[in-house]
Amino acid sequence: MVTKNAINSDIPIEISKGGTNASSMTNTNGVVYFDGTRLETTTVGTAGQVLTSNGAGSAPTMQAKTQNLELVETITISSSTSYVIFDDLPSNTHFVVIVDYAVSTNDDVLALEVSDDNGSTWETSGYTSGATFWRYNSASLTNQNTTSYFRFGGSSGSGGAYNFTINLNNINTANNSHVYASGLRTRSGSSYIMAVGEGPANVNALRFGLVTGGTFSSARFSLYKDLES
Repeated sequence: MVTKNAINSDIPIEISKGGTNASSMTNTNGVVYFDGTRLETTTVGTAGQVLTSNGAGSAPTMQAKTQNLELVETITISSSTSYVIFDDLPSNTHFVVIVDYAVSTNDDVLALEVSDDNGSTWETSGYTSGATFWRYNSASLTNQNTTSYFRFGGSSGSGGAYNFTINLNNINTANNSHVYASGLRTRSGSSYIMAVGEGPANVNALRFGLVTGGTFSSARFSLYKDLES
């Protein structure tokens, strides 16, 4: 009977016979990959980098993570008359995604006011804002506009839920702020909504609320900033 003894040798063992090829790996904490012949390791990279493919025939490398949008904050509310406020805004293009915004008061409309002093006061003039909406089964368009705030949606009763994506340009700059939004309302069928507007300059805070001071049944507001703007 053959007895297998521990190998006491400094001669590297072939990979095909159980070797690790570790003697040729110089990058501690690198990521192991196969180069078609043997195992190799990537360079370690720096904190926050990700392993990135460089295509067929090229070794992967650690590279900076590509990201166009960064989530700044999410606010979720339920059965509340509170305002939704985002402040300390940097000079970027921003996006606000609103999910399942519902109201309990008939003919209440979502409004956005802006501030140039980080929320100490809120601008109530200087807007040119309009919202156009129409139902899925109608070619008739309805437009409602205001100069007192940015308006989203139309007065069409309570119930159902809204979902909006809002693009905000010229935030925290000397130029007038601009808003473009599109959304969908689900209530006895669907209504499509589009809103545009121009507002005050030097905006560094946003305040979402209901025009008549009604109650949010539910809503989730997420603010993103564009890292490339």
